[in-house]
Amino acid sequence: MRCSKNIDLKFIASAALVLALVLPAVALGWGASGHRITARIAEDHLDAGTARAVAEVTGGHSLALLATWPDFIRSDSRWDCIQPWHFLTVEDGQAIDEALARPADTSGNCRRLYERFELPHNVVSAIEYFAAIVGGDKRKADNFDGFMKETGAEPYAGSTRSTALALLIHFIGDVHQPLHVGRGGDRGGNNVYTNFFDQVSRLHSVWDSGLIDQEGLSYTEFAAFLEQQFGDEQTPAESAPLDWAAESFGHRSRVYDIWRRTSRDNNLPELSYDYAFAQIGLIKQRLYHGGRRAAQLLNSIL
Repeated sequence: MRCSKNIDLKFIASAALVLALVLPAVALGWGASGHRITARIAEDHLDAGTARAVAEVTGGHSLALLATWPDFIRSDSRWDCIQPWHFLTVEDGQAIDEALARPADTSGNCRRLYERFELPHNVVSAIEYFAAIVGGDKRKADNFDGFMKETGAEPYAGSTRSTALALLIHFIGDVHQPLHVGRGGDRGGNNVYTNFFDQVSRLHSVWDSGLIDQEGLSYTEFAAFLEQQFGDEQTPAESAPLDWAAESFGHRSRVYDIWRRTSRDNNLPELSYDYAFAQIGLIKQRLYHGGRRAAQLLNSIL
């Protein structure tokens, strides 16, 4: 079909914004590349015995493969009840401990399942929960297995423990993304729209994948470069998932340091090379620390 040259550019900009607004707002944590980068770094720092134990749990699959599976199952309604495990909502000025104590935002059948099977309520408690299962906690494993059977959810590779490991690696990545310890009012940046390199994008997706993909690297190249850049100089001290969430909360304000200059009719903030330059260092650090901490945790429980 031939297009008229007299198309209203304001209409195009408005239509693009409307499309963005009606797209589902989903908090994915790091995108596929980010989760694979964190998992690859973790694999590179496993003790020999831990690496063998991980291979037994995964059936030889790489952690990088497992790390993206929890996002792929978002299209499967049988896994709908696990959405609160990807994030922790902390409002400005709120104490982390207070946020942790809040029940998961569930209703109906999901709320019943949470109570019946004593499920975690947020990304911090989910990391602790699945670390326990990977480490051999039979009671939690039986509860999680019961939850999957009740909902009809298919475990990864048919194994409760493999599923727990996939979720564990994924959620460690999630908690290191500052917007996964996000504000409830804008849904962790999902309701904040920007012009990111000429495309209308949610601020959350800019951090999930946009800034990482802008580097133009494969996940293996990115992980290798992070090892060269940080190496043992930035080996994070052993700490707990609550500390990782507190760090993300502390970094969150700089994520919202978005330039308001715009030449576009939609009046959305312009995020381009200046924003990428200002933020990519933090993103690299969070990816690297997530991988090293995942390795530390696995080395301690396996």
